[in-house]
Amino acid sequence: MFLTPNRRLALFLKEEQGKQAYPFRVWTESLWEVVQEAVQHDPTQRLLSMVEQWVVWEKIIKEGSSEYPLLRSIETAKRVAEGWHLCQHWGISFAELSKACVREDHEFFLRWIKQYIEQCQVNRWVDTTNFLEVLQGELLNCSKLLSDRSKDCTPIPQTISCIGFNEWTPQEQKFLEYCSQAGSTVRHGSLLRGRGQTFRYAAPTESEELISAIQGAKRWLTEHPTARIGILIPNLEQRRFEVERLLSETFLVEQFNISAPLPLSEYPLIQAAFLGLSLGKKDIKFEDLSKLLRLPFYGKYEQEMHHCSALEVLLREKINQKGILTDTLPLKAAIVMLEQLQVQLPALKSELKSEFKSEFKSELKSELKSEFKSELKFGLEPSLENKNPVHFIELLKACSALQTRFLSKQSSENWKTLCLQLLNLLNWPGDRSLDVQEQELQKHWLEVLEQYQSMGRVLGKHSYSEALTQIKRLAAAKSFLPLNSASISSIETSSIGTSSLRTSSLRTSSIPASIQVLGLLEGLGIPFDFLWVMGLNRKDWPKEPAPNPFIPLPLQRAYNLPRSHAARELQVAKRLTEQLCWGAKTVVFSYAMMIEDQKTTLSPLLGELAEIKFSSQNDQFDLLPTVIPAAPLHFVIPAEAGIQSVPVQDNEIIRGGSRILKLQAACPFRAFADIRLHAKPLQPLHFGLSPALRGEMLHQVLLFFWEGLSSQAALKALTDMERLQRIELSIDKTLQKHRNFWDLLSATEFVDKYITLERRRLRELAQRFIELELSRPPFEVIAREVKQEVMLKGLLLTLRIDRIDRLLDKEDEILIDYKTGKTQLADWFGERPLDPQLPLYCIARKPKASGVAFAIIRPESVKYQGLSAIEDCIEGIKTPEKMLRYGSEETWESQCLAWEQRLEDLAFEFSKGRVEVLPLEGEKTCRGCDYKSLCRVDELNKRINSIDIESLESESIEIEI
Repeated sequence: MFLTPNRRLALFLKEEQGKQAYPFRVWTESLWEVVQEAVQHDPTQRLLSMVEQWVVWEKIIKEGSSEYPLLRSIETAKRVAEGWHLCQHWGISFAELSKACVREDHEFFLRWIKQYIEQCQVNRWVDTTNFLEVLQGELLNCSKLLSDRSKDCTPIPQTISCIGFNEWTPQEQKFLEYCSQAGSTVRHGSLLRGRGQTFRYAAPTESEELISAIQGAKRWLTEHPTARIGILIPNLEQRRFEVERLLSETFLVEQFNISAPLPLSEYPLIQAAFLGLSLGKKDIKFEDLSKLLRLPFYGKYEQEMHHCSALEVLLREKINQKGILTDTLPLKAAIVMLEQLQVQLPALKSELKSEFKSEFKSELKSELKSEFKSELKFGLEPSLENKNPVHFIELLKACSALQTRFLSKQSSENWKTLCLQLLNLLNWPGDRSLDVQEQELQKHWLEVLEQYQSMGRVLGKHSYSEALTQIKRLAAAKSFLPLNSASISSIETSSIGTSSLRTSSLRTSSIPASIQVLGLLEGLGIPFDFLWVMGLNRKDWPKEPAPNPFIPLPLQRAYNLPRSHAARELQVAKRLTEQLCWGAKTVVFSYAMMIEDQKTTLSPLLGELAEIKFSSQNDQFDLLPTVIPAAPLHFVIPAEAGIQSVPVQDNEIIRGGSRILKLQAACPFRAFADIRLHAKPLQPLHFGLSPALRGEMLHQVLLFFWEGLSSQAALKALTDMERLQRIELSIDKTLQKHRNFWDLLSATEFVDKYITLERRRLRELAQRFIELELSRPPFEVIAREVKQEVMLKGLLLTLRIDRIDRLLDKEDEILIDYKTGKTQLADWFGERPLDPQLPLYCIARKPKASGVAFAIIRPESVKYQGLSAIEDCIEGIKTPEKMLRYGSEETWESQCLAWEQRLEDLAFEFSKGRVEVLPLEGEKTCRGCDYKSLCRVDELNKRINSIDIESLESESIEIEI
């Protein structure tokens, strides 16, 4: 039998050499199971999993520190458990710990250890720290089986070959010595047969280091199709998705295999289960409610997906319109809100039908295959015609009715039953057919619940919150590798006694992938033809010491414990580096010169290696004496040739105002995606009041304030007290529009306090603005909330002008828009104005308008900012000749004509369907855009930058739409 330090090396021996190979831990666990079956085992003796040990430690620590409660008891319990594990495995006795104790932390550690040992003895628990010692004793009681080597169930084989081990703990060494004394021949060896050629490589960033490694593997595989290639990544678990994406873009799926199995809790199906279990609590988070509507794992999602998606959109719109004061709400209130929104579904359906015109349907149908025509016909339109209540809301009601059973403390067996009942009510995992991977995940989920139930002796009676915490911990400790990884099946990484040699914990693939992507330690000992080792910078190689805080430091150094001091880490790094040099015929060690805006340098262990530089032009490496960093990428605007237009149809409904031209000016494709494709992302939820809602509330206060006041003279006629009372009344009317909604979602006392703060904010800003109004030259307010339409090149735009003032001595109109956000006049000018709102107002009211202005109302500044034909009509509003440096025309009349021409050009572009990806300010425009994955601007720029700059003038870039 061959034993290995990890699953990957065991898999290699089994696949490549046909050996009977198992990880050391898996083998010892199987011995325990065999012994239990072979002898009359004490039924009261129980083997604790690592999670169960953490639970015991947490209880001891919480009870022992009640006088001085710890803020992070869970993390403390893990560090204490790690400390006790080190002591047991490296032979540090309790007496030695007591003698070396010098700090209060050490005294607490000793006290907790004593209580832990007592609890294990009383309850007859066996933990992983002394598991090998207990196993050795149990094997001695099995001497009859040891002498009978003709049976397959013999616990200890005649020959044990240990392959690829770098270090054994004293406890493990003692167990191997016992195996030798029991008659087994124990050998130690390696699969590596010679030191290869070694090189080092410096990449500008972590991303470019990964890309270079993948391109290097591509080159090696092209030249040597049968080669075994390894890529070792220290933080593979954190970068797994990035690695998988880049590999998929370069290789076929069957050509590579990624290790680093994810915790069970990271898979959507399992996350959906936990989300469903959260309904056992009284309150639910808004984000969780949104996910429940969106995910396909509940209820009759296949039938109601359009209803649920529409409800989620309406939910987010309502919340952002009304504002929410906390991120949670009672489940019953959530149900009431969804029932109210459900009434709006028929109206939404009719709106969709009006926008989904016949010309678009016929155009799309001609391009779709027959199997999709039925979906087009019966999917979008009739999906909202169902007059029956949304079934998912009924499921939420059933879950709410079950909540009373989740209030008291119960056993793990009862909580498991209730969890399954709750998930059954939700019809988890949904009404659709599960694929093979999801079926496997569902089986492992049930195993997690079974394991949680078995923890009853440790947990006792506990709350539902504690139950969820423990189930989540078990799911996080259980690893699962996707089936298409053709690798190792799920093995519980922190439990013991659950894997058996007879059921086989390794899954093999018929055709091993050519490229193996592994963690750094996981790849040790495996022979490759070519090997690339990433992440070896000075900071991370060798690793910094990280001694356990509960074991006296002199004792850690005396026993040379892992991570205890720098000299040990240096020695370990040297040994592992040498082993990696033997890992392949060609080995490349790399590092990133910049990690998260921090400069890094090469590990001192690799300084003597020859350096190479990767050439992206021919996908090959060149041996160079010095580092030459790659040239930075530049943002290049694509050529316009070859772009196809998508003109607006005669019967196509376009809704919007100045925002249409604003998007068109910033990027034509952005306007096309937002306005015509309706590809709007889900609105983010703002807790508290969003900046937009706060601005809208101030706008409403000023709207109410000016009711019945037609001029500045009328305003001045009011006393200070009357003006203040008028402001307070306006605030009352504004807040009352939102009060009922807030009371539904939050406690009345909390709402009262929040309203008090918001009232103060609105009062201060309104008072400051009214004082500014009093200081202006005389004016009349001739209109408020004016709805205006303007036609530009066949494009009808709808506007809403906040206020129109008339200067008494001039008879000229000043168009005013309240603004609580940031703005700058420079965005009004240029060939493509980025802020066309007020220029549009001017065009809509010509020739009466003689000025446009923002009334900026912000805590740091209350002022007017704008442009006018009249000098000093309002402080802060300037004439065009004073704005020439921003691109203004010389006179008001010429500026109005320029605005009209430029906005007509933008309207014409939009109507004629100019849709190319053309961000006006390059990366600045793309920053924060919601459509980057749709327009693929990043991929476009990579293609452009790969072309010789000199050839850009003659080449055109065609964009697929």
